[in-house]
Amino acid sequence: MTNPTLKMVRNRKKLMTEKKLSIVDFDRSVKRLLGELCWEVTWYRSTNLSLRFGKPRVEVIREPRASASLRSSARRLVAVSGYWELWVFLSHWRIVQSGGCLATGSSSFRKKRMAMATLEGQRLTEIRIKPETGATRFAFDLDTVLEVRRMAPHSKDELWLLTEQDRCVHTLHGDGAYRREKLNGGQNRLSLDADL
Repeated sequence: MTNPTLKMVRNRKKLMTEKKLSIVDFDRSVKRLLGELCWEVTWYRSTNLSLRFGKPRVEVIREPRASASLRSSARRLVAVSGYWELWVFLSHWRIVQSGGCLATGSSSFRKKRMAMATLEGQRLTEIRIKPETGATRFAFDLDTVLEVRRMAPHSKDELWLLTEQDRCVHTLHGDGAYRREKLNGGQNRLSLDADL
């Protein structure tokens, strides 16, 4: 049985001769994401930028407690998630439309909010990666682009995480290292996927 990590390293060395690669060159399973609508684009100081794609799903996180003494304190906690969720994490980012920069991670909240609104309802058409730095370009159908790059010149931190509902997590690091980990049975335990 081939070691999946060695297979990934060999494939990455082979692909490093190109300047920018499609995400599909790294992982064909992500091809299903292309063409999906983007929705609920948010920014928080603690988690940076997040985007949701695909059909929304409502999930019950917690049922009301049976021992609740007051009827008013009995509450059900639910969450809405997308089939795909992209978290731009330890990286610089900017949103560009028709060649002009709308906002960056260091812009005012008002400017970020206006730029994020332009991504709402757009279809993701392409994901391009520069293998040696992990710099990523997420292109959308209405001439808008989300550009992501590492914060420091030699950073190996996670640039972004892409979760595929109940299936796996795709991660790209600042040194271009790409990893896909399976979610086991919908739990948040991760294991290395042997089918890279």
